[in-house]
Amino acid sequence: MPIVLDDSAWPILHHTVGEHTREQFDAFGDWYLASLKRARATNVRVYVLSDARGGIPDPDVRRHAAQWLAGLSEPQFEVCALSIIVVDNPLIRGVITALNWFRRPSTPQFIVESYEHGWQLIVDDHVRRALPIPPRPRWVPTAS
Repeated sequence: MPIVLDDSAWPILHHTVGEHTREQFDAFGDWYLASLKRARATNVRVYVLSDARGGIPDPDVRRHAAQWLAGLSEPQFEVCALSIIVVDNPLIRGVITALNWFRRPSTPQFIVESYEHGWQLIVDDHVRRALPIPPRPRWVPTAS
């Protein structure tokens, strides 16, 4: 699966996770940090929707990603309203959930089985914060 980095539904950041190289992960990292900088500059909270249905990076890329993540400070996450990870495999959803019990994510995080569920969480958060509901992005399938 090709890497997707999409901020066309700003302030919703959409990206894929899969069998990527370190260089592709670095491109994601640069894009993500630039997005957080943009959010801070405009006083906006972002919603991160990660599509992790495309496979798992190899161990070297996972270690590289973990080191990058460990190097981020709490202020990096202060502009993130929600992080949503779409995982269609129930076993992997369970593993991610269990890992989060040991290391609490810096941002409220939800592991969901579908884009529709992730989109509903974003809508619910907008309602809770009394914000206008953003238009449904083109990459969220139409509700059935």
